[in-house]
Amino acid sequence: MSDLHQLAYEIGYNNSQVALKHLFLHYYPRLLLFASYYISSKDVCEEIVSDTFIAVWNKRKELASVQNLNSYIYTIVKNIAIDYYRKSDKEETIDFSEADYLIKVHADPETELISSELMERLNHAIEQLPEKCKMAFKLIRIHNLSYDEVANIMNISKKTLEGHITLAIKRLRETMNI
Repeated sequence: MSDLHQLAYEIGYNNSQVALKHLFLHYYPRLLLFASYYISSKDVCEEIVSDTFIAVWNKRKELASVQNLNSYIYTIVKNIAIDYYRKSDKEETIDFSEADYLIKVHADPETELISSELMERLNHAIEQLPEKCKMAFKLIRIHNLSYDEVANIMNISKKTLEGHITLAIKRLRETMNI
């Protein structure tokens, strides 16, 4: 994480476009996936992530004072995605399959088939969760963000977040018969 703070310092104090590029490459896949929680179009998600880094560049002088870079960047993505969604006339459905990140098994064909079936069940179970539970679960379990970061991104208390995660795990266990 100190490397990320060093990149933020380089961007903020030295106007380093190279550091911005490194920050972009570090965050891009995760932010693209995160934007897909709000918007289903991959092209629009890519645009949202690009706009995020334009916003980071435009506010680069503030970057050195940011305490939590993860939360800061994810919050920018969330706000841009919500703005886009509000301006959009059409309803969009999410078609990304994030749970594929949870289980990756490379073995014999039988194991691959079992893993594939398990992934399908898990993806379906995750999609059945209430929206806030689903988002909280994905941010913590798939994106590996901390509870504090996710609570900040979702604008909820840590206790409320814990309640969402508890409910998500309980429902996933019930659905998966664990």
